[in-house]
Amino acid sequence: MQIISEPGCQVFKLVALFPIGRRLESKRGLVQSVAAMMKKSTQTKTNKTLHEFLDRFSIQIEIYSTPTHVTAQLHCHKKFIEQSIPILFEILFQARFTKSQWELVRHQTIDNIEQQMKQTDFWADKLLTEHLFGENHPYGYYSEPKDYMCIHLTEIENFYSTYIQHQKPEIFLAGDHVQVAKGFIHKEMKKYKLNNRLKKSDVNIAYPDPIMLEKRIEGSSQASVRLGKLFQRRSFEDFQKMELWTMHLGGYYMSELMKLLRVEMGLTYGVYTHLNHFPGTTILNIGFETDKKNVPLALEAISELFERFQKEKRIEISAARKEYFSQWSKNSEKSLQEIMYKVRMFKLGYDYTSYSNWVNSLEDTPNSKTILMDPAIFDFSSYSKSVVY
Repeated sequence: MQIISEPGCQVFKLVALFPIGRRLESKRGLVQSVAAMMKKSTQTKTNKTLHEFLDRFSIQIEIYSTPTHVTAQLHCHKKFIEQSIPILFEILFQARFTKSQWELVRHQTIDNIEQQMKQTDFWADKLLTEHLFGENHPYGYYSEPKDYMCIHLTEIENFYSTYIQHQKPEIFLAGDHVQVAKGFIHKEMKKYKLNNRLKKSDVNIAYPDPIMLEKRIEGSSQASVRLGKLFQRRSFEDFQKMELWTMHLGGYYMSELMKLLRVEMGLTYGVYTHLNHFPGTTILNIGFETDKKNVPLALEAISELFERFQKEKRIEISAARKEYFSQWSKNSEKSLQEIMYKVRMFKLGYDYTSYSNWVNSLEDTPNSKTILMDPAIFDFSSYSKSVVY
């Protein structure tokens, strides 16, 4: 159990993390369907009774899936610890699934996907991600409406009972009265026969050749542009390097890409970089929206910026270091936010204290701080691009 205490804040958060991801699925969309169904009812409480209980004590519980994990989050006032922790454990380990609830969840999921499929940004992300990982890869696929029509209630029940119902999660706790909460957690753990956590297994990843992907969406008023590349991440130092380079490129208002495409050229309202870290692998994304006619000009400008960085060899990143620290410190001032950084580092296999010490070191930055240019990051020709308009 990992804890960040904040006496006097009046609230607390509990995060239960299961290493249950898409690699265990028999069908696309199955893990997401299980997570979406887990808070509907329990063995002793109907949907109505359960949610009346949660509302009575202002207990907020969210359960969601990612390609690698199922995560449950509990947020509540400290005076309701005694009520909130048992109900969370009941939801996690005594979930009940009904046909009527599944039909409703399935309809809502399909409707949401169909709405997203009308938008250029959705397709730009989908085309790029599915190319980089593979359209059937557990990290890369985007589920479709037809996937959920093929999922049966018995498959949801079987997946839940096999991989979640009897598995011991990793617990993260933050906020006020955490020692009281810890006592209730141990008490609840004794009620259930839980196995040790599943061992993580490697997921094979191929590194594809870069390509240009294009798609036309009827009725669209703008083009969504994405550039992306997979990087093998061998160490915590690789992680640090990528975090800073990404901040330097497009992580804040006056980052290099924002100055270039928005301020100087006026081609977009915003251009951003984003990292998505998986075990041992990171995808770096650059994304923006613009008029279709501006796409070639924008891509050429990015290419020239990358060429300039390659020629300079060493690049000034003092502003990026300070901005990275600023964004982290704003989010980690309170324990309920900071605990999520612990969760993130745990997923990647990194030590949170080492991460915290590193980020804090960025605050004391000399007026001029340069680092060697990374040729892999600034090789424009190695990026795949998707343009949807």
